[in-house]
Amino acid sequence: MANTLESFFGLVRGQLPHENINWLRNIRAELNEGWEDKVAGVARDIRAFERSSASTTWPRNARERQASRHTMGYHLQSIQTLDSNNIS
Repeated sequence: MANTLESFFGLVRGQLPHENINWLRNIRAELNEGWEDKVAGVARDIRAFERSSASTTWPRNARERQASRHTMGYHLQSIQTLDSNNIS
């Protein structure tokens, strides 16, 4: 999955200097736009978990249940990977 995403993001980044809005819009439409919010949500939940002093990922409410799907089994030492790739 990581290789596929890196390859795809490399293609998109390579097109940015050309400011090809039509191509970018078509790709976004092809991916059904919702993926951006999903990826941002996963990254947000992981960052919040990394910053928290939580010793568990067990949820207490609906919001925490959603976040726990993104953090269950996540290893905190990978914080360097997220920060070095500037995922927001």
